[in-house]
Amino acid sequence: GPFRADTPLYATVTAHLVQRLQTEMTQRRLSLRALAVPAGIDPTSLSRLVTGKVVPDLGTIATLEQELGVDLWPGCPADS
Repeated sequence: GPFRADTPLYATVTAHLVQRLQTEMTQRRLSLRALAVPAGIDPTSLSRLVTGKVVPDLGTIATLEQELGVDLWPGCPADS
């Protein structure tokens, strides 16, 4: 963000997810490789996710959540 009112929902959800992922990695002092390898994700793919170049698929999100033991997916957006 900040996002315009007409920004697609997937963009705001992805931004939230990436922010949450970056926070977890920073707090745990995890490098991209230190998270990607045990999770079975290519480090380059994780880098592209973290830099906003790709939108993660559900399998990748689930794998990262399982590896970190946290929810990365944001809750439902508030009704407008």
